[in-house]
Amino acid sequence: MGARSSLSPEGLQDSLRSLRRRRLYRVAGGYAFFAWLAVQVADVLFPVLLLPEWGVRLILSLALLGFPIALLFAWLIGGGGGGETPHDTCSATRQSGGRYGVHAVMLLLTVIVGGLLLTDAVPDKSAPRVLSSVAVLPFSDLSAAGDGQYLGDGIAGELLSSLGRLEGLSVAARTSSFAFRGDAFDARRIGDELNVQAVVQGSLRRAGDELKINVQVIETRAGFNVWSRSYSRQIDDILELQEEIANAIVAALSVEVLGNGAARLSRRTTDSGEAYRHYLAGRYEFHRRTPAALARAVSRFEEALEHDPEFALAYTGLADANLLLVNYGNQSPEQGRRQAEAALSRALALDDRLGEAYASLGLLRAHSGERLAAEQAYRHAISLDPDYSMAHMWLGNLLHGEGRLREALQAYGRARELDPLHPVISTNLGGALMSIGNYDGGMALFESAIDRSPDSDALLREMSKWAGHYGHLTDMMRYADAALAVAPDAPMNLLSQARAWQWLGEAAIAESWLQRAEARGQDNVMVFFGRASFYLEAGRPAELAGLAEAALAANPPPTPGTYADRMRLMWAGIGRVLLHDYDGGANLLERALISDEARRSREDLPALTYLAMAYRQSARESEADRVLAQCRIIIENARNESIDDPRLDIFTAVVEAQSGAGTAALEALARAVDRGWTRYSLIENHRAFDDLRRTEQFTDLMQRLRRRVAAMRREYRPADQAALPRAIGAPAEGALGLQSNTGRESRETG
Repeated sequence: MGARSSLSPEGLQDSLRSLRRRRLYRVAGGYAFFAWLAVQVADVLFPVLLLPEWGVRLILSLALLGFPIALLFAWLIGGGGGGETPHDTCSATRQSGGRYGVHAVMLLLTVIVGGLLLTDAVPDKSAPRVLSSVAVLPFSDLSAAGDGQYLGDGIAGELLSSLGRLEGLSVAARTSSFAFRGDAFDARRIGDELNVQAVVQGSLRRAGDELKINVQVIETRAGFNVWSRSYSRQIDDILELQEEIANAIVAALSVEVLGNGAARLSRRTTDSGEAYRHYLAGRYEFHRRTPAALARAVSRFEEALEHDPEFALAYTGLADANLLLVNYGNQSPEQGRRQAEAALSRALALDDRLGEAYASLGLLRAHSGERLAAEQAYRHAISLDPDYSMAHMWLGNLLHGEGRLREALQAYGRARELDPLHPVISTNLGGALMSIGNYDGGMALFESAIDRSPDSDALLREMSKWAGHYGHLTDMMRYADAALAVAPDAPMNLLSQARAWQWLGEAAIAESWLQRAEARGQDNVMVFFGRASFYLEAGRPAELAGLAEAALAANPPPTPGTYADRMRLMWAGIGRVLLHDYDGGANLLERALISDEARRSREDLPALTYLAMAYRQSARESEADRVLAQCRIIIENARNESIDDPRLDIFTAVVEAQSGAGTAALEALARAVDRGWTRYSLIENHRAFDDLRRTEQFTDLMQRLRRRVAAMRREYRPADQAALPRAIGAPAEGALGLQSNTGRESRETG
């Protein structure tokens, strides 16, 4: 009989019998089960043991590659190429061949896991991984009482600050790193978004006075663990613990510390653990940016200073919180300035190389209206600490206000490079894009930022305001509603509601919201500006003059006055002009302007245009022409800086109308309306347009604006009408002037 073909039925049966005899089915099934089990166990235990993610992939790859090896191993043990020898003396060996193959593979996998553990625990000194950029994520609070979050944030923040002082190491800014709080950890995504090579991740558990901290450094490209360690200390040892962690991480990153880097890393600003804990709690509250949180931050910084009166950083924090309360809370500019001045004087006396202190000094000088001194302080802060994002952002605010938009965009851009996810930086950069007429680009930036920081009411307010400036009034209301939902009692959010309703032509509803803002922030300077704007737009000049003059009497302005002083003088001067007291109005407006004409900007256009009107009505023609010529220079400089939003068209129309160029004024008005301007009352009754009011073009323009606003007013319907505050009697519609929304209101400062 001839040899059987392997493809014949008899040959196939022989092959199957041979596979059964050599236990290959059992080997294949056992191998598949144990390989699957090994991969599943590794997937669960590797994150717990802080082992690298690529280890799981390695085990899976080896398991797949080992499958044919296991089968070959079982085949050889089962009898090589032997024939049918059912009573072979090696039968016992053949019967256990499958088990041996599986055991061998499991031993191989065990060796791999053990090797990973040893490799992770003992770094390879011969080939260090040099990582030059890092992000420090907020440490998770695992305390049973949930009372350790401020400590976790504080340790992470100060660790970030310590590492940031090292030459050769780039550290992502706090706000951007902390934006990943609560997200599912994804090292690669964090690395891509923050442009860093490593991430520091940690957790904290507090039980009474004992702290247990786990820290790990993870390489972002491949996701492997570079270093990890656990610490157990008393809470009073937090300063030593922080230094120990920082030094260990620097060693783990293999960063060369140049110059005096090591000394700067270990530098302490206080030796008091109690003062330091209060400082950490203060910074935790400060970063929340709500009026109540800022007030708590002030208290915490003061408590820190009670424990260590020479704690320079606590004085800087105290100054920052007081200055931000001027805009965010219910702090008067005078009180905020006094508190910040005293705190910064002490901070700089203790440490005159503290970049944060000079940045805060720049913010103080900006609040005081000392533009040149503010710019000098910001630039000095940047020279001391080039990576402090707030110094760049606050410098951008100053330059933007002065119309130096190209320089402002550079400063904002640098701030965003350092802190790409900071909502306030995005707010200001988006506003700069809006100023050059790029509404779509600015709004895209805003929306990207709000996706990351949905609870940033400052960002939502800015979105509301700019939507209104470009005529999207329903969007304006929608964003204002969203900001109010985040912080219902914040004066600025109540003011945002008042402004949105006013621009929709609902003066009675607007005033009721304004009253709520005043109840919550009677000393807030922005609420004062909102009330003055309301009186102007509602056509109530007597009340405008009375409001501003009362504010001046309560806070007599020095010479030179602060920004707030100049704004009070401006509103009082506008009120006097509208009441036909041209000499009195001119005197107040002259005092409202800074003496250095070269540093005047768009922020000064309202005062300048009303001053020109006062001069003209007082038969001081040459002085009126000189002021209007200065307005033209400011507008031309703004356009040369690419500033091109609808408000600049409105000011152009006012200047041209006062100069007797009616056609040019109408063209500028039409351009503003085409680009979205909807505030018809500010045009309809402005005295600069008296000669234009009788023209057909002007009448058609006003009718077009009224129809547009009425349509958007019908389109917007609040979800809950009952939630609206009770409307009081509606004032007379119409206004006799033009307010400005340039200046600090258009740029968040904290």
